Amino acid sequence: MRKAFTSSIEENIQRDFKDKCNQSGIPQNVILEAFMKAFANDEIRMKLVNNILSVEVK
Repeated sequence: MRKAFTSSIEENIQRDFKDKCNQSGIPQNVILEAFMKAFANDEIRMKLVNNILSVEVK
């Protein structure tokens, strides 16, 4: 079952993401679902320290 997902995102980040998805030929929702799945499965770790986000990919 699919469910709508909405969130506020900085305009320039959203534009750059959309452009990159278009260049890659991969729909935005496919990229977002893959990221969310990888994050939920601990394949991607994120840490927020002093408002700085670091990303680790296993």
